[in-house]
Amino acid sequence: ISFTQFQFTHLSSVLFPAQSTDFATGQLIGESIIQPDTQAIIVFTDGIHTNGEAFLNGLSSVNPTITIAGGMAGDNGLLKQTTVFNLTQHSMHGGVAVALNNSDLIVHSHYNFDWQAIGRKMQITRAKGNIVYEIDHLPAAKVYEKYLGSEVANHLPVTGIEFPLIKIEGETQVGRAVVAKLEHGALAFAGNL
Repeated sequence: ISFTQFQFTHLSSVLFPAQSTDFATGQLIGESIIQPDTQAIIVFTDGIHTNGEAFLNGLSSVNPTITIAGGMAGDNGLLKQTTVFNLTQHSMHGGVAVALNNSDLIVHSHYNFDWQAIGRKMQITRAKGNIVYEIDHLPAAKVYEKYLGSEVANHLPVTGIEFPLIKIEGETQVGRAVVAKLEHGALAFAGNL
C-alpha cells in the first residue's frame, strides 16, 4: 500500500461497474472524472473480465493529453475473482479511478518493462480483440505447450501470468498475460494482441 499526500492538488474518485463494452466503461469514467485542470489519472480495472486496451482507449478518448497510470487488479494468480474499490463502493467487474486536479501540477511518466523476450518472434494469425485463436497457425494453447511444455499448458491460464506474450508497438514492448483458457485452444489476454 502506498500513501501520497497532496497540499494543492484536489483528488476526485469514481467507480463504475462494467458497461456494455470495456471501451464504454473507460469512456464513462473519463467523462465523469476529467476536469479542465486534471493532469493525471490513476486507474485500476478488474483483472479477469476487462480488456485493458479497450478500457484505456475509451478513457483516453475523452482527453488523450492526460497521463494515465495504474493497472489491473490481481488475486495472486488464481484468476478467480478480483475487486476494485474506493472509499464507498466496490466492483468485481469494472474500474475505479482517481484524478489529480491542479493546473500547476507537473507530471512525469516513466515506463519500466521488466520482462525478457525468449524464443523467436511469432505472428498472431487469428484473433478478435483480446481473444487469440491461433499463433503461427497453431491453436494459441498449443503454442504454449510446444515451447513451454505440457505442465505450463495444462495449468493455463494460471501459468500464463508467468509467461505473457510480448507485443511490440513501435519501439515499445507491451506484455499481455493470459486471463482465460477458452474452447478449442483459444486464450483470452488482458489486452488486445
